[in-house]
Amino acid sequence: MTERLIRLKDEILCAVPTLCLERARIYTRVYREGEGLPIVRRRARALQATLEEMSIYIGEGELIVGNHSSRPKAAPIFPEYAVAWILKEADGIDNRPAESYSATAAEKAELKELCAFWKGRTLQDRAESLLSPELKEIHDSGMIRAEGNMTSGDGHVAVDMPKVLALGLSGYAGLVAAADAQVDLCELEGLKRRQLYLGMAQVLEGTIAFIRRYAALASNMAVDCADPVRKAELETI
Repeated sequence: MTERLIRLKDEILCAVPTLCLERARIYTRVYREGEGLPIVRRRARALQATLEEMSIYIGEGELIVGNHSSRPKAAPIFPEYAVAWILKEADGIDNRPAESYSATAAEKAELKELCAFWKGRTLQDRAESLLSPELKEIHDSGMIRAEGNMTSGDGHVAVDMPKVLALGLSGYAGLVAAADAQVDLCELEGLKRRQLYLGMAQVLEGTIAFIRRYAALASNMAVDCADPVRKAELETI
């Protein structure tokens, strides 16, 4: 392991785990504003807004950049999945015996306020509403618990990176536009597909914006960097 990697690893291991409310704020705002939109569009717009608005940073010595929260070792909140457990544990989240997160009183209060909006609107709420009486009784008994399956499932996405790199995100946007052009808006399935393709286009726009934000940040940091080696690294980024 290189000296650079040792230092970056130590920085992460020594960082105090905290909460990051940025994502929860953005998702809650977008879902409130888009009450009349199909769910696929609200999901897409929330992700797009997050990628366009969330804090970004490039740590000292980093070569591969990108963060999912506003600071190292900060946990983003996903209120659209489930909030019952968050509301139950928010006050003591900094004193849990395992996986505790430092949080101020103001952050805890805001977290509970954001989660209040999601009561009855989460993926878990939707899944539980579809349980038969027999399955609900089994689930409530504690013999079988399925929150993980309800809120996130067991699947993972294996991205076709060679295709992504060959086409580029603008190439993917072209594929989406071509598929959308074939939609028959006189059919219900066509109307649903139109909303899906519009959502895909929004997510691609957000991802492109996210990348360009990092490019601009790296460029600005390179201008002010006196170390020629690090300057070249930032220009490459």
